[in-house]
Amino acid sequence: LGFSNLNSGSPEQFTIVHLLAGDNQERFSVVLALDENLEELSEKSDSRLSDEKKKAIENVFKAKTIIEVMGNTHMYPKIAFHKLSLLLHPDKNSHPGSTDAFKKLQHAYQEVTAGKSHSTKALNIGKVPEIKASVRPPKVISVKVQKRKVANITFFTSNILDMRMALTTFKEDPNKLTNHVKDVLNECWDNRDPEGGILTPDGKSGIYIQCLKQVTAGHIWVKPIETEYGEAILELKIKEMREKVENQKDWQECVEIDMTIIMEENEKERLEAGKLASYILEIRQVWDTLVNQ
Repeated sequence: LGFSNLNSGSPEQFTIVHLLAGDNQERFSVVLALDENLEELSEKSDSRLSDEKKKAIENVFKAKTIIEVMGNTHMYPKIAFHKLSLLLHPDKNSHPGSTDAFKKLQHAYQEVTAGKSHSTKALNIGKVPEIKASVRPPKVISVKVQKRKVANITFFTSNILDMRMALTTFKEDPNKLTNHVKDVLNECWDNRDPEGGILTPDGKSGIYIQCLKQVTAGHIWVKPIETEYGEAILELKIKEMREKVENQKDWQECVEIDMTIIMEENEKERLEAGKLASYILEIRQVWDTLVNQ
């Protein structure tokens, strides 16, 4: 169907915690690092410091031209950028050089998409910093706040599997999570049960966990598509996971399939209703093709 897999050798693993906190019971969606053995994270077990990601950091630091930064690939620039982002972004890579490497990637991507020559000099970010043996990755790796579901679109057909679309707004703000919430969440993480379950904190903490999702393998696929608004990149995420809702005792094994049109932040901010409707129909068409295979 024309999809390319971006992380066949290193499926994503993480835990999502939906919780309420504070006097106003503000909603948070927090992503935590997850070791496959559900043990305390260490350099060797942290998937955000794998050999593949260390190598990606080294390659970007050594790159002299913008096309070398982009991996000397013939992929669509947006796909190549997205693939490398999964390896370099500080949320995905705990190497001390990840922030500078990602800045260099962003610069190269901007130059390539602006039509600059592939031999254009890449951003100089110095030498690769050393990894200190004592470095331990943070457990909280992303925080979404002010999350609001604007609308749901549900399709009803004869298909056994069908799709539902959600239009959701949120703000990514790790600083919004107070030290108290972090401390309580980290304590719950450290004292999780043998299956990795994070129990609802003591009632006096002011924190209530609504839903816990453990993604044991997240596979990411992309493909370029033509829309009436020009070329776009469709991302397909297949997440093997288990879930607990509120005080549910047993894990519910499930698979989530997410389909998204990859957009720059400024494009999201200027997205008009007509373009959104067009993207929805494009996703719908791809979904129908998938389920009818």
